[in-house]
Amino acid sequence: MEPEIDAIFRQFIERVDRDTVAEMAERVLTDKAPHGGGMSVFANAPGGLIGFTIRKLLLDSVASGCWTDLDELAKRLARHYGFPADWVPPRLLVREALAMTVHRRGIIERLQRELGKSVGLAPMFDRAAASLRCVEDAFLFGDDRADALLAELQQVK
Repeated sequence: MEPEIDAIFRQFIERVDRDTVAEMAERVLTDKAPHGGGMSVFANAPGGLIGFTIRKLLLDSVASGCWTDLDELAKRLARHYGFPADWVPPRLLVREALAMTVHRRGIIERLQRELGKSVGLAPMFDRAAASLRCVEDAFLFGDDRADALLAELQQVK
């Protein structure tokens, strides 16, 4: 890195600590994704939410014209503070988990009504999903496997 970038790096870390970056990331996310956007809003941003936040802090705090190395400086600062690119504020993870739980409960209740069941089917979904590695795998769940799970759900009394 050139000396000017090194100087900006040093100035930044002298003025901004890790907790401030984390708080700003949460604020950025709240401002940019107030209506359910969740973590996915920044999935394609270079460096994720933390990269976006650090770039925003850099642009807000350092009056400089050309930022050819902005992404590299943001990566360097993220490494300095110990943030992985996919870092998300813990409070957001809590909110995201709560949202997913409420959404899941509604879907399972709807399926229970469709099947005429009054018993909880959630444990069966937990078992069926245990082997899935990611959300996308659920949508790749073959028709034969989905039909087998549906038949198993219909057998529950």
